[in-house]
Amino acid sequence: MLVLPLTVACALGVAFPAARSGAERLRTGFLTAPTDQIAVPGLLPAAEITPEGDLYTGWAEYELRFGRRLQAWNQPTRIQPDPSLPLLSSTLADGRVLYRQTVFAVAVADQPVAYETVSATNRSSRPAWARVELSLAYTRGRQIRGVHGTKTGAFRYERPLAAGYQGAYQQPGQAFSRAFSYRQAGRDLIRSGLLLARGPDADGRTLPAGNSTGLTSVHDERIFSRRLRAHARASWTWQIPLDPQPAGTHWDQALDGMPLQEAYAELVGTWQRQQTTLMKISVPEPRVKAAFQAAVTEILCSRYQTPAGWVQTPNRLQYQAYWIRDSAIETQALDLVGLRDQAAQNLAYMDAFQQPNGLFISQVGQYDGWGQALWALDQHARLTQDPAYAAAQLTRIGAAVSWLAASTALDPMGLLPASNPRDDELSFGHVTGDDLWAAAGLRSAVNDALLAGRADLASSWQAVQSNFEGSLRSAVAPALAHRGHVPPVLDKPGAQDWGNYNLAFPVQIFNPASGAVRSTVAWARRHMVEGLATYMQGRWLHDYLGFSIYETELELGETQAAIAGLYSELAHTTATDSGWETDIAPFSERPSATNLAPHGTFAANYLVLLRNMLVSERHGGVDLLAGASPAWLAPGQHIKVARAPTADGVVSFTERSFPGRETLIWQTGLRSGTPLYWVLPYWASGARTTSGRTLGPAVRLPTRAGSLTLLLGGHRPAQSYQRTVAALNASYRARGLRAALAPVLAPAA
Repeated sequence: MLVLPLTVACALGVAFPAARSGAERLRTGFLTAPTDQIAVPGLLPAAEITPEGDLYTGWAEYELRFGRRLQAWNQPTRIQPDPSLPLLSSTLADGRVLYRQTVFAVAVADQPVAYETVSATNRSSRPAWARVELSLAYTRGRQIRGVHGTKTGAFRYERPLAAGYQGAYQQPGQAFSRAFSYRQAGRDLIRSGLLLARGPDADGRTLPAGNSTGLTSVHDERIFSRRLRAHARASWTWQIPLDPQPAGTHWDQALDGMPLQEAYAELVGTWQRQQTTLMKISVPEPRVKAAFQAAVTEILCSRYQTPAGWVQTPNRLQYQAYWIRDSAIETQALDLVGLRDQAAQNLAYMDAFQQPNGLFISQVGQYDGWGQALWALDQHARLTQDPAYAAAQLTRIGAAVSWLAASTALDPMGLLPASNPRDDELSFGHVTGDDLWAAAGLRSAVNDALLAGRADLASSWQAVQSNFEGSLRSAVAPALAHRGHVPPVLDKPGAQDWGNYNLAFPVQIFNPASGAVRSTVAWARRHMVEGLATYMQGRWLHDYLGFSIYETELELGETQAAIAGLYSELAHTTATDSGWETDIAPFSERPSATNLAPHGTFAANYLVLLRNMLVSERHGGVDLLAGASPAWLAPGQHIKVARAPTADGVVSFTERSFPGRETLIWQTGLRSGTPLYWVLPYWASGARTTSGRTLGPAVRLPTRAGSLTLLLGGHRPAQSYQRTVAALNASYRARGLRAALAPVLAPAA
């Protein structure tokens, strides 16, 4: 048994982070059957934490049992104590003994290995017995047909599956066989020659093995027990290879050479290196900041390396595949929060998805990838202000523009070819979002040429852009007149809202104040439920579809609505601060057996919205605090941002609130002449300097660094994350349902 010093970590003997403290109590997550991922960046084999708390890999499923009666560990409320680390923790109690499960993964001898640790703490002044067991089966869960057509357990991804083409879904693993043979060799559990787990270095009692060879048959039932003195603790750790290797002394030695303490140090070091250049934020609401950090961790955790480059996937579960759409959005988010090296790696992989004719496409019929690829390349060039990088993209951008010019010349509407993306809009026709992204891509191509110093190319591509946008506006006008808003497909009814919400974000193809944009925003808002966008004619909530609406509202100065959007998204995250996609009915029990959390596109959208609320580029300059929540501006509170990248340089600032006044201290590396504005709260009135000069809704800051104190009037609204949670819970209770976010008593550290 591993018994570690009491002076280091609260529950496990290693300096694992404790449960969050602060103004917020721990709450259950929105999903009732949440899933989480465990992975090492760069390495393909990964693992899922199932709703019950099992560790599920491509080879097996590991189920924890605990307590006097060895009850199954069924705890869907997990937390990520430090959101900058992919380390998950959950707790359950049995009488006087509190048990805590902690799981993370690191590379051992270049192979991903999960460390599952169970600690037991006697909370009483009398001795008590602790008992744990970690058994193995091929899988658990009700068998269903997965989204890729393969049988799997409910709430579990399909495996094993090999990629049928570049970027396709893949999950390494081993297909089930009744011929599997299991044996124990010391601490090792071996199946047909592969080491599936190395157990604790402790005395354990092995239960008699059954003869069952079924899919869910249990193996390796070894019970570990210890009598705990009053207030004493003990812990047990299993090392679980996520890509099992042949059993043998060499592999045992490799695992023994990375004990728990060193593995945790490796985890911390790995993730510190991953996030060295990350923008830092601090706001008064801990959940807002935690979700920001968890989103960064999720995106980075979902990347793996191949001979063709780094693959940015939405998650390591049922979305361990590549789409230009998701990757472009996630990559731009990495750029915006300062992780430029990882963004550059992601962009290099897109080369594999440009066809010889110049078309960027990753899935059949999904032409949105053409514009998204060019947009992501330009965003990286602009945020790094790297003319050499921009120049290096001109050849592939030129080929892409040539493809679009030729294709639109053949289309009767002068747009991208009509298609059925078999996703998102779920309809055949001229897909609005594809064409909006194409317009964004053309503008990006022009920007890239200008940055590279190629005015000739910029002029040529601008002509293509002008023609295309003219065709787009001509197609949008009758659709808008007929439907009263811009529909998802311009020439066919019945499609699902999706890319039509991108009229003014991330690129303002249409003026945010135009009738086309305002009517579409109003349409989206009318169809939101629980503060989220809906999908499939309102049958499902969609956790990230509404972000472009909130961003558009922020641009329009409808700040209160944009902040409400942020809080609604936050209230629908899991207890590990993760988002999801869809397949959850409004005001329901909130499980999804196949659409598994987390989702990288949610993470990216959350990062970008929060970043834009704090720092954003608008009107040729940089705005600070355009979307600051009233909850962040209460007297005695402060907001801090460090190393925020913009296209014009890096920005850092601290804003402090006092009764009747606000103080801003800023320091920037902006290019000379870049306007810098402090956008005042939407609810403020009578703003003036301490010398009495009256001010408008935004103040131009006179220098690249300085300090300014303003006097503000007006009534600060009672808008906050906690109020949003209370309202969401009340709306569930009003329908006779359990509260969506019930408070949970956090265990003592």
